[in-house]
Amino acid sequence: MTGGTTCCVPGCAHTTLTAKHVSWNRFPKNSHLRNIWVQRINRKGTTGRFSLWTPTSDSRICGAHFNETGRKKYEDKAPRFFPTRTFPKYVAACPKVPNMICARKRHALQPLPAYFLSDLDLAQTVTLPASQEPAQPGSPLASAGAPDTDDVIASDHQYSITGCIDQALRDRIRQLEELASANEKLRKDNDRLQKENEALRKKVAHLEEMYDKAEEVIDATIPFQNFTLTAVQQDPKKLAFYTGFDSLERFLAFYKFVQAGYEAHKESQGPQRRSPYLSMDDQLLLVLSRLRVGLLEQDLAYRFRIHISTVSRVWTFWIGYLADYLAQLNYWPSRQVVNKHMPECFIEAYPSTRVILDCTEIFIETPSDFRVQSDTYSSYKCHNTAKGLLGITPNGFVSFVSDLAPGRVSDKALTACSGLCNLLEPGDSVMADRGFLITEEVEAAGANLNIPPFLGGRLQLSLEDEAKTRAIAKVRIHVERVIGQMKCFRILRGTFPNSMSKSLDSIWKVCALLCNFTREPLLSRS
Repeated sequence: MTGGTTCCVPGCAHTTLTAKHVSWNRFPKNSHLRNIWVQRINRKGTTGRFSLWTPTSDSRICGAHFNETGRKKYEDKAPRFFPTRTFPKYVAACPKVPNMICARKRHALQPLPAYFLSDLDLAQTVTLPASQEPAQPGSPLASAGAPDTDDVIASDHQYSITGCIDQALRDRIRQLEELASANEKLRKDNDRLQKENEALRKKVAHLEEMYDKAEEVIDATIPFQNFTLTAVQQDPKKLAFYTGFDSLERFLAFYKFVQAGYEAHKESQGPQRRSPYLSMDDQLLLVLSRLRVGLLEQDLAYRFRIHISTVSRVWTFWIGYLADYLAQLNYWPSRQVVNKHMPECFIEAYPSTRVILDCTEIFIETPSDFRVQSDTYSSYKCHNTAKGLLGITPNGFVSFVSDLAPGRVSDKALTACSGLCNLLEPGDSVMADRGFLITEEVEAAGANLNIPPFLGGRLQLSLEDEAKTRAIAKVRIHVERVIGQMKCFRILRGTFPNSMSKSLDSIWKVCALLCNFTREPLLSRS
């Protein structure tokens, strides 16, 4: 696209060509967070008058909508700043509390009981028509003993008043009888529940007593040391064995680093069904010990005294979190930083070296699909594998980690699709093995490629080519040492089952980037 990518927010004129100072962000895969982004953008859709726009895989939103710096940070979970409005920071929604005023209004509008309506009927009286004249004294009607008006009202309608009163009393008595019956039933239920509660109290007390006795027996017969982070970090040898960190100071620094984004990542995952029983300290120890020592989930369940399903949930959460959080770091150092920490052996022969490349393969279980079997079979390893590209700086700092690819992919194809060449600058040098036939790609970025020379049909190398091969091999071996250091995470030494295929790429990246935290860069130590 010649015009670059445009921000998908209506009214925002930023493009990737005109606004290079801001970050460009994809929409999250999490459906809960993705819906919040779409609702805040409020872009009209095409399926109806009130429909919202649906983002595609190519849709981007610039970092100016997340914070004032123009670059989205890890804590910015949803866009906030728009041309017409500003949102507060995204937080989890609180449950709604019923409105007591509305409840009172609803109760006030309830219809009156029937016996209240009957009482109102008693206020109705019967009157004679106004045109009817009362009989005059001495008239034939008066002399015949005609009753007065008051007597007519009292005697002619006495049945109406008496009937209404009797009906109201009968209704009231019936309701009182029903209430008395319900009250008696509740009293009996209460007595029964109190007896059951007392029996359960005695049973709980008995079980607690049995539990205390069982704990005493276990503590007396089988001494058990809790496998906790507090116990492990007190012994430097245990800390190095189970986590890979060579000092407590480096581990505590890493702990504070991951703790900063732990709560934010939990909120971004949406509501959880159950919180893990373990604390954050022990969750981190569980994940690091499985990466470093290769402990199985059942073994970890025994060590932490939890169910194996809890181990699986903690493992899945932390591997995804560490892969996402560590990827936020800019671990591709600048040219000035690389030169500042350039070892003497590179300054003399290859002073412009920016990165040293090499590929490594991880064994995987044979896939069920025969096409995937063919794509992942490595003739070099004689096994189904996944291949990854690793790049280090001259002093041994891991500066580039690619996504995993099928084991049959060549080093050249993997390097081309990894995006490494986009990071190179004019004047840089790339050092690699003979299998990296990427001269054109590297030179297109204005950089140089240093690889050992080929025979080219000759029986043997010339003296000059042999000297060059020795010089490159002498310094390129450091990347193989870093890969060997990464393979100290024993989880990478085994064969990954097909059930772990979704988390394999995250495990590979976490192990590679942890090498920068566990100890000093390789050549800085020497």
